[in-house]
Amino acid sequence: MPAVVPARAPATEFSAERAMEHIRAIAQEPHPVGSPENARVRAYIISQLEEMGLSPEVQQTTALIPGRGNVQASTVYNVMARIPGTKPSRAMLLDAHYDSMPMTPGASDCGSCVARLLETARALQADPPLQNDVILLFTDDEELGPMAGAAAFVEQHAWINEIGLVLGFEGIGRTGPSIMFETGPNSGIALSGVPQTKA
Repeated sequence: MPAVVPARAPATEFSAERAMEHIRAIAQEPHPVGSPENARVRAYIISQLEEMGLSPEVQQTTALIPGRGNVQASTVYNVMARIPGTKPSRAMLLDAHYDSMPMTPGASDCGSCVARLLETARALQADPPLQNDVILLFTDDEELGPMAGAAAFVEQHAWINEIGLVLGFEGIGRTGPSIMFETGPNSGIALSGVPQTKA
């Protein structure tokens, strides 16, 4: 594992110590979808994005998740912000969910992911702009939905049509290295840098 970069590191560097402060703020209590603690965590994310000079938006909508013989409905509050690029073509989406299970404060799943995105956004804001836009998406109701907030964004938000690459962050377990554990069917070119051919 790499050494922890301290909070005194240059602004352009990602600091795990700075990210840990976000986890402490987020994971004070369980914050499942619809709870007052969930609203507090959402307000914290919004305030952090605003402090970075970004203009966060909240997508408040109803998500419909089909099940076995039924449909589950959930009111979700997705938080998103956009870091503009210099000559954008397709945007890169960074995604993490901010809700927790009802009986856990969600430090790993997925407070660590939210903290990672907030610290990444802070470092990106301190550096010269990238070529393409970066969209930060903090989804609601991943745990009980399941993935209701993400489904609502994909099915209902106009930004989905501008995205060329999605990196979704998830907390599974509490020790060990960070790994990529799942990809989509067309991810080969991103993973290898070599165009894939159809068999």
